[in-house]
Amino acid sequence: MNKDIYPLEQKLVPFNGTELLGVKANDGKVYVGVRWVCEGIGLTVDQTKNERNRIQRDVVLQQGGLNFTLPTNGGNQEVLTIELDFLPLWLAKISITPNMQINQPIVAKKLAQYQLKAKDVLAEAFIHSYNDITGSEGNLLHFKKEAYMVEVAANVLRLPDSGRLKLLGDFNRQHGLVVPLPAYADEPISESASSLLKKHGVGIQTKAFNVLLLNHGILEEKIRPSSKGNTKSFKSITDAGLEYGKNIISPANPRETAPHYFPGRFADLLKRVGLKTEGGVNIDS
Repeated sequence: MNKDIYPLEQKLVPFNGTELLGVKANDGKVYVGVRWVCEGIGLTVDQTKNERNRIQRDVVLQQGGLNFTLPTNGGNQEVLTIELDFLPLWLAKISITPNMQINQPIVAKKLAQYQLKAKDVLAEAFIHSYNDITGSEGNLLHFKKEAYMVEVAANVLRLPDSGRLKLLGDFNRQHGLVVPLPAYADEPISESASSLLKKHGVGIQTKAFNVLLLNHGILEEKIRPSSKGNTKSFKSITDAGLEYGKNIISPANPRETAPHYFPGRFADLLKRVGLKTEGGVNIDS
């Protein structure tokens, strides 16, 4: 699974007497559960396995295939999906052969219906214009609440302008909005603690350094729900620590922040927590 792409919404969409699993992700795209399509058409277990292999190996289709960890009736599971724009191409590669028409006539009929209509039904279920969002008082209120929570999240996580721009970009894509945003924010250069510790010749591991920062109120630990129903912790720079660095959206997980520090203030930060830059360590008692 590409950790930069994660599900924002999932729903079962009625189609042709069964249901299709649709997933809207933070990249603004809609993905379709492969198993639900195969079962809806009526493919056998072996045929379904062949189609999964086709999506994962076909030089074009593999560009649209993506695994998500999603809650199902059997708990959280890895689910193979295919991007909505690739759905017609995939279905067109499943041939309605004379043998299928003779031995699996219902499957042949359903496959033709899926090839012609499935994409449009899923698009109708997920892709809304701004007018759809604001078309009723209830929808408008919900839209305003979501926009407000984006602002709250940015403030709680103490995100700099670059992080706020990323959150707004995700919000735009989620709602199909075309709102021009700056490509970048004019902010001081920052680096990870491990990089700056090495440059300053400080003989301490990043994990131990973080403990010092936690003890001095420069960092704090925050908690978020995990995809498996548990919780995960991550580090965030406090208000007192913002003079030494900033919180960026974590490259490892977009639902977390990662502390970054200003090179020009790092020596002052080391001094504040009792460390020297000559390679020796002197921790204040």
